[in-house]
Amino acid sequence: MIRKSIEIFIFLLCAATALSCSTEDGRLVPLQDGVVVITGSVSEAGTGAPLQDVRITLEAKSESDITIDRKTSYSTSDGIFTIRTGRLKKVSRCILTANAKEGYEDSNIEVVISPDEYSYNPKERILHVNDCNFYMQKTE
Repeated sequence: MIRKSIEIFIFLLCAATALSCSTEDGRLVPLQDGVVVITGSVSEAGTGAPLQDVRITLEAKSESDITIDRKTSYSTSDGIFTIRTGRLKKVSRCILTANAKEGYEDSNIEVVISPDEYSYNPKERILHVNDCNFYMQKTE
């Protein structure tokens, strides 16, 4: 009896998680209410050397492509950055832009929000996206 109850609980938990992440036709459902935390690094493409003080801008977009949040961060001396949105409703993607230092080209990364692919903490409603790494090209 207890084993059957545990099996049913696990099944319902898995079903609820799956239903919150995708529709029947496989389309992703946007994060309904939560915070997105993105971490990564910025380095020179040719050498892999970390780049400090590169401005990283995050634009959170809704399903209808409306910007619903914009945040800015800077890379540290070891090239690492962390950027966090405010509490968002229905965010479907984030666009990260590394605004290059003089002598480097700007670079973009688009992150499609998918609780299936990233570390999502449903209790705290935080979606962690790691390894958004920029490899900056030198300008000629």
